Amino acid sequence: MPAPEISRTYAGSLFVETYGGKAVIRRSDDQDEQQLRLFGAVPDVPGNAVVLASTAAGREPGFRAALRDACRVALSTARGSADQEIHRLWVAVPGLGHSDPQGHCLAQKLAKDFTVNVFAPDGPLTLTADGTIFAGSDHHSWRLFAPAQRKQRYFARYPLPVWEALMPRGAVTASGLVAEPIPAGMSVREADAPDRADIGHGLPVSRQHPRILLGRPGDAPIAPRRIADLLSRFPAAFRANLQLVPTDPETAGSGWMKRLAELLGHDVFAATGYLRHEGPGVESAVVYDEHGQRAWQPFPVALRHASNGRAQAVAAGPPPLGWVRSGPLEYREVESGGAVAGRDEIMARVIPAGLALTTAGESGAADQLAFEPDRMTVAVGSPCRSLAGGTPRALHRLIAGLAPEHRSRLRLLVLGTAHERMREAIRAAAGELADRVEVTAVVPATDTVTAAEQTMEIEPVESPPTTDIQAPVDDARLETVEAPNTHPAGENHAPPQDANPPALDRAPGEVVAPPLPPRPVTVSSPPESLLTEPSPPALRRDVDAPAEDDSETTPPSRTAGAPDPVAEPEQEDQPASDLVPAQPRERRYPPGHRSTAAERSGLARLVGAEFDAALPTVNAALANYPALRAGVNQDEKADFVAVCLYVGDGEYGANAVNRMLRNDEPGADVYLACLTSGLQRLPVHRGPAYRMVLLHSRESSLDVYRTGNVLTEPGFVSATAAIDVTSAEAHADLVIWSRSARRTAAFGRSGLPDEVVFLSDSRFKVLAVEQPEATERDASAPAAVLMRELGPDEATTPGTLHDADLTVLPKLKRALGRRHSAQPREIDAPEQLERIGAPVGMTVAAAQIHPSQEGHS
Repeated sequence: MPAPEISRTYAGSLFVETYGGKAVIRRSDDQDEQQLRLFGAVPDVPGNAVVLASTAAGREPGFRAALRDACRVALSTARGSADQEIHRLWVAVPGLGHSDPQGHCLAQKLAKDFTVNVFAPDGPLTLTADGTIFAGSDHHSWRLFAPAQRKQRYFARYPLPVWEALMPRGAVTASGLVAEPIPAGMSVREADAPDRADIGHGLPVSRQHPRILLGRPGDAPIAPRRIADLLSRFPAAFRANLQLVPTDPETAGSGWMKRLAELLGHDVFAATGYLRHEGPGVESAVVYDEHGQRAWQPFPVALRHASNGRAQAVAAGPPPLGWVRSGPLEYREVESGGAVAGRDEIMARVIPAGLALTTAGESGAADQLAFEPDRMTVAVGSPCRSLAGGTPRALHRLIAGLAPEHRSRLRLLVLGTAHERMREAIRAAAGELADRVEVTAVVPATDTVTAAEQTMEIEPVESPPTTDIQAPVDDARLETVEAPNTHPAGENHAPPQDANPPALDRAPGEVVAPPLPPRPVTVSSPPESLLTEPSPPALRRDVDAPAEDDSETTPPSRTAGAPDPVAEPEQEDQPASDLVPAQPRERRYPPGHRSTAAERSGLARLVGAEFDAALPTVNAALANYPALRAGVNQDEKADFVAVCLYVGDGEYGANAVNRMLRNDEPGADVYLACLTSGLQRLPVHRGPAYRMVLLHSRESSLDVYRTGNVLTEPGFVSATAAIDVTSAEAHADLVIWSRSARRTAAFGRSGLPDEVVFLSDSRFKVLAVEQPEATERDASAPAAVLMRELGPDEATTPGTLHDADLTVLPKLKRALGRRHSAQPREIDAPEQLERIGAPVGMTVAAAQIHPSQEGHS
């Protein structure tokens, strides 16, 4: 939370503080820390100012005077030094929008006095931990007061989620159930059951999905047929986007969700339990038992259930102790090194049933194991694939990082093939849970150890340091429930050992693996018309090397014949004139561009088979990131195909397209149109973004960048939000303050961590060139160029730093300091170096072509 800034003190001990862009009225003796945390969580939305007041302050006689000054402070703070226009003033004071018996309303007077649209609640307010202010209880809402108009009924939530307009006014009833508005969406209960608003109002709000809370912990389960009947009363657009939140183990089970999907006729997107807000962008799910007591916290937070019983994990909770996130559904050990997981690194991947412990990039049968509300499965390896030598050690550290509530209901299912030595190592790694190990009947053709297995090194299992595997846990976390011995009918579970066919010779504890359903299908493909057109000529057929073999055994690489972008010794003394500023030009596709049907069809024809090859990645991204699906029609997935191709390293990847744009070569307009449109559908990254500058010589590396220069970059600009990514090849660090770069992690195939992309023809202003200090860093360390991204129509004077520049510059210097103090992660792949090392805003003079650009100029 930002540090409060006291602006004025009033009689009666009232004063106004600013938290970010919000003004808060408090009493000097306020001790409600929880309320202050909720105030700090309310986000700052451009064009909006917010006033809040503590409960104690609202009872003071001087409150009306303090309120007027708080409105003035909020408007001034929200405008900022750039004098941003403010369209809305939200005054979060309960009942402020209600008129007195004479018809007078303070909110209307504030709108007239400040000449701004004022939004005020006409009833009670609820503040949630995620920063939502909810005014929709008991048919109340926010009211709009325009300076010269009468008040109007408005929506129920601030900030407005994308689904707000789809919400019904008031309660909806059907089949003896009633659905009532709550901050996150709707709460369903039996019509004759008492309302328990505390549970519903604690559910975190999703900006992309309305949530339907199904009952209360401890209530009897509601039949799927009744829920289907109730949901049929909502608009189709609402049903297609909602997320169900179960509160009892039967409703959370795969059988119940499968039946509901059958009744509705489409997939069901549901949490695995009651959701909790864990921090910005992080949620966890809590499973309650049939008595309404907290049972445990599964790692899969949300699943997509199909009517055929298939399920797919789409969201994950916090990782086990000693592990960190490496992707939306993957965890790595804290001790893992490198920016990208190695091919043989053991990863913990979130699956519906729990976790799959496999090597990086490996997937398979474990994904089909069903979610069980009373049991957690750790699947080890994949069928018909030998377990890696480091598996026992990784399993031991994973188990050590689990909470007691996980270990009490844990099943260890070994799916990979293993010789006896490996099996014993797995049981040893499980420690006191060795009796939970179940080895499938898929074993090597012979138990004789092969020559390869004789030389396989099984990493010794060592107990991790105590600080890595244990941490204080509260009573709620220690409140566990023993896993029952029976499982719901129809769910995937191993049969009793004595039920195994006697003809098989298996080791003790070994069982037959349960039959696994087919792998979940992906989201449907684009219209057939986009896939049947003939492939056009390649993007750069005239300059690229001959087509290479398309065999999947050959990994993608740089353009054939292009050497690594490393300066050659004989070129070190080239003059600074080898780089010249790129000439500004009219944007081919300006911000806000949306691709047309003709452009999307043209893209499918242009890229040919690569369109089909990118679709699985696009479909997986849409499944794992539901927010990307909002407002995207089926045929508009072509925009995401363009993004998928850009983040790759093929002939339509970032390096190829940016060389074309920097050389001002014509062609591929439909690809650029769809890429621009697709990027603008992705989340915005605001704040520092990091690149490097790779030039011919250190002596000339900074001559091309001078403070105050305004540069236009013809190509798209890739950067990373990770502060520690660097390379020994860098001549300078480049830190850009981003206002509109887009996060591409959903489609990332380049191995560039936390990649963000600026649109082509973006403008940047150089704010400073920082030389390294020998006392702090090695004398050979690179200098740093600090820039900020300019708005599309922002006016600025080259050579002069304005207020907006001086505001951003200290932030960039702090970001650079954090980068210097971070443990570096070096990248050395030529594709990555060119991707984030080409000098921004510069082009190579015709007489001085960089080796990596030969054949492309």
